[in-house]
Amino acid sequence: MGDVGAAMPQFTLTAIEWYGKQVEQLATVHSGKATLAGAGADALAKRDALDSAPGSATR
Repeated sequence: MGDVGAAMPQFTLTAIEWYGKQVEQLATVHSGKATLAGAGADALAKRDALDSAPGSATR
């Protein structure tokens, strides 16, 4: 679990690509290319896991 007092990044998901096609969402077992914009997006690294629940991003 992350630090309780840590600042949360403020970025927006702008696109999801799956096998070269733009999609609205992915099934749980699939992976794709996510395009993010906003503060904190550049701090993410390849293969970082994101979850829509606040405070659950993992590296």
